[in-house]
Amino acid sequence: MVAPPRMFTDLILSHWRDPSSSSKATLEVGGGDLTIADVVEVSRHLARVELIPASIAAIEAGSKVIPEKLAQGEIIYGVNTGFGGTADVRSDDVEGVQQSLISHLTCGIVADGKQEMALGSSNGHASRSNGEAHPGNGRGKSNGQLAQKQQRASAPSPLPLNDALAATCMPESWVRASMLIRLNSLAGGASGIRVDIAESLVELLNEDIVPRIPVRGSISASGDLSALAWICAVMQGKTSATAFSGRRDVEGARRVTRADAALSEAGIAPIGLLAKEGLAIVNGTAGKTSATAFSGRRDVEGARRVTRADAALSEAGIAPIDLLAKEGLAIVNGTAVSAGVAALAAHESLHLAALSQVLTAMSVEALRGSDESFEPFIARVRPHPGQTDSARNIKAFLSGSRLLNRHDGRDVATLRQDRYSLRTASHDESFEPFIARVRPHPGQADSARNIKAFLAGSRLLNRHDGRDVATLRQDRYSLRTASQWIGPVLEDFGLAYDQLTVEINSVTDNPLVDVAAGRVLHGGNFQARAVTSAVEKLRQGLQGLGRMLFAQCTEMINPATSWGLPPNLCSDDDAGASFLFKGLDVVVAALASELGFLANPVGSHVQTAEMGNQALNSLALVSARYTLEAVDVLSQMASAHLLALCQALDLRTIEIEGRHDDAVPPNAAPYIGQASRRMYRFVRKDLCIPFLGEAHLASMKAATPDGVTPSIGLYNTRIYESIRSGRLYAVVLESLREVEEQRTTNGNHV
Repeated sequence: MVAPPRMFTDLILSHWRDPSSSSKATLEVGGGDLTIADVVEVSRHLARVELIPASIAAIEAGSKVIPEKLAQGEIIYGVNTGFGGTADVRSDDVEGVQQSLISHLTCGIVADGKQEMALGSSNGHASRSNGEAHPGNGRGKSNGQLAQKQQRASAPSPLPLNDALAATCMPESWVRASMLIRLNSLAGGASGIRVDIAESLVELLNEDIVPRIPVRGSISASGDLSALAWICAVMQGKTSATAFSGRRDVEGARRVTRADAALSEAGIAPIGLLAKEGLAIVNGTAGKTSATAFSGRRDVEGARRVTRADAALSEAGIAPIDLLAKEGLAIVNGTAVSAGVAALAAHESLHLAALSQVLTAMSVEALRGSDESFEPFIARVRPHPGQTDSARNIKAFLSGSRLLNRHDGRDVATLRQDRYSLRTASHDESFEPFIARVRPHPGQADSARNIKAFLAGSRLLNRHDGRDVATLRQDRYSLRTASQWIGPVLEDFGLAYDQLTVEINSVTDNPLVDVAAGRVLHGGNFQARAVTSAVEKLRQGLQGLGRMLFAQCTEMINPATSWGLPPNLCSDDDAGASFLFKGLDVVVAALASELGFLANPVGSHVQTAEMGNQALNSLALVSARYTLEAVDVLSQMASAHLLALCQALDLRTIEIEGRHDDAVPPNAAPYIGQASRRMYRFVRKDLCIPFLGEAHLASMKAATPDGVTPSIGLYNTRIYESIRSGRLYAVVLESLREVEEQRTTNGNHV
């Protein structure tokens, strides 16, 4: 009998670790049992690491093989030969070969925005004294010309086009993930290094010294050579390398400040906006407390900073390493950087896939959809594991909802009568002659008679008794086919997770040392195509989830498809003066378009490199980078969708209760399913995001502890930050865990 496939829900529940309850216990590194959750724990939550005794013994045993083979006169690639296309070169200076390797690989750009200087400033190119002849023109420069040149040289540099550090340097979490995975690879004992090399990585991680690595420049063919070379340079304490070191939180550093406070500190008067000026001027310049700005000093002593490698090691009491035969190659020749970035992307992707299922359940309720599409029979006759899992989850999430619609004209929870705008001026019942007859004002009787006649023959009238409602018999695709759409994504994500789990527990350098057989083997474990395969699946899946959320969100904001929700989810009586979620509608369209672009494959853009030697290269790191970019874009889309969903569910509550008291905000919790209720309460209670209306957004009452006033952007950002920190994921996982417990109790667990 074929074993049932592993379900995505089982995978993510076993993978999940709540960041708020992280103990930061020391992680034991042994070369074979590292998980993606471990990578996240060390890279983002600063967990400490240590090598297990078995790995130390394996490394020590492996370190003896290379010297023995050299003594026997063997030719070993990268030890007594050149590299790549020049591997035909021989050298007896085995330590010099390793140093040359690191020197030629540390060639990428790592900028911090401070090195940009005017040509001719005190950099050696214009250090001549006044009047000295300038080569090539035969004339001396006048004092005036030199003064102008010196003035230009001393002028402050212009503001950069972008954040130079972010544009050229990897985030610290990426580098920490890379160091951990490289350590785990070396812990396998097949790389021919000394224990001191591995312990140096342990010390860097535990002392939170993070090498600065160029974000670009790796084709992930012979591993991530250039990126890992910078880590090696810091381990050596090279003065040409730099690292992040020092404390992470220091008062007074360059910071984000509320707009009015920033203007006040700088002595700038806020402006007032006249008619039309608001269209051209960002409100933050008017000193609005809902806007923020960068302000404060740019250099503060003692803050987390960039330090030269030798100084960083010295301050932490870490001895720099020397490279013996093969040790430089063992550090740089591997897939650790690609795998590290990919592992972070996989972690986020899993949780976004789970979140998308909760958002879909909420969308079904907000759009008055049906749970019929998620009936077990439908998946049973098309038993793809992902579809089965997703349908089962969404069906369970909707349990207890009072907003579901059979689309058969029954059990439609709507107003029993029209709103005042129709009922007191749509169903023609309001214009029946009897109503005017018992209140016989001539004008009312005349108007009612006319409107009743005008409506003759209409097929769009609604008795509000659940009959004769001219609607679609079934939900639109964004709801009805959601499990079929999500299912393949869940399956792809599961495969990507498995591929990356194997990769982060592999030895990926070359050549390899087989201690048991006493052999040195030359191969290609550095080829990172497995990582590319994983992250391309992740990125394609993220785009698919985004396309689904985009359709759900825009159908909810558009009155033509929203099943009676007001245009732009406005809560004000005068919809013509309120465009509440119109801006967000445009934002999600922009995000969906960007996701579509990012979904394009990277691995097909291979170029032959390094004297034709690297004719096959995986581009795994490039692909992993774009996958993390897609993660961020989808996170922004999910936050916007969730904000709109909570607004829509409150509007449904008003619709059912037939009232809207501004003093008492609506509470959708009693009407929605269990997962929606948990998420709704998180947004309304934990994140303090209220039901939105024009009056609230115009309020000068602070919405944050530092006095920032309300804006849709503020609340959208608040949800986004809860996604990026993992707080919101905890709510999703609680919902999934609840569903699993119910299934186990009921004996329905698959």
